[in-house]
Amino acid sequence: MSDDVPGGDPEQVQNNLEYLADEGVDGLDGTIGDISGDRNGYTGLAGEVKTAKRVVENQNDADVEMRRDVDPDDIADEDIPDGLTRSDDFKAGTTDIDVNDRNGAAYESKNNVEFTPLYDDISAYRSVGDKLDELRRKLNTIAASGQDEIVIVMREGELESEYSDDVTNAFPESVQAVERPTDLADMVEDNFDGVSVEFRSYEEVGS
Repeated sequence: MSDDVPGGDPEQVQNNLEYLADEGVDGLDGTIGDISGDRNGYTGLAGEVKTAKRVVENQNDADVEMRRDVDPDDIADEDIPDGLTRSDDFKAGTTDIDVNDRNGAAYESKNNVEFTPLYDDISAYRSVGDKLDELRRKLNTIAASGQDEIVIVMREGELESEYSDDVTNAFPESVQAVERPTDLADMVEDNFDGVSVEFRSYEEVGS
């Protein structure tokens, strides 16, 4: 299995956890404790620890913490750009930055294959749209909190996803213009001056 698919080798996940523990990465215990114990929880953890490991390895000045919380209630009204609203454009409740480099970017790990519909069905299309909209809201929240560099880390194949009109027609209106996941970067950058949003594969993190 490709090394670009975190979680395929449980032994490697354990090695990554031990590496981060040796490096003294903050919040590691909480990150492990937060997983639900199901497959989604495991793959999420696998993606986050791989991202953190590559940041520590490849960026000499990295100061990494896992799962930094961002409370949208703490965002001042003046930090919300014109045209955006808390209810429509921000993630409800406390969100988290999966891997936070205090000297650099905030990293959001999306270690799943669910952004690409696996079969032709309106409910599957709608599910993809809902996940994209959730990511849009989370990125807006992170940007409004003062983070000016954001990196979304996905499996390489997911970065190349491209949606047909039949698929996007089932999306929420807020993301119907999204033809591929990377289009979310332009949407967020258009809303926030000085904010950079980049999509990378797991192997490109820190390179």
